Amino acid sequence: MRREPVLNTYGVHWGTASFDGRGNQVGWAVFGVDDRPVLDGNGVHKAVRKYDERGNEVEWAFFGVNGEPVFNRSAVHRVVQEYDGRGKSLDLQFFGIDGKPAPGPKGFVRVMSKYDAQGALVEQYGLRPDGTKVRSK
Repeated sequence: MRREPVLNTYGVHWGTASFDGRGNQVGWAVFGVDDRPVLDGNGVHKAVRKYDERGNEVEWAFFGVNGEPVFNRSAVHRVVQEYDGRGKSLDLQFFGIDGKPAPGPKGFVRVMSKYDAQGALVEQYGLRPDGTKVRSK
């Protein structure tokens, strides 16, 4: 019995992933039944990730089938994150396809965090597009 190729629930037939020498996933891309690039259910064909020397994910971005910047389901194109020496997130920033700050999933363009000497989160602020700071802890 011959089976026809099928798409998963995201409209994808198959995908690839690439990894760096430390085993971190640095990218992925998805394809249709004709082996041509497709957009998944989130409107993304390819994602690219970057890591720091400690293995923390410091940047990720999303692209369309022609390599053009696209928004993911959270309406951001690129995310940049900074960490302290313990691997705790200090600064998380969201950007649109124009390279300008864009609201992330919770409506903030930036989330800043502070920790005590034991590594416990003691303060966290979200920055809204209009510049308003919102304390979340």
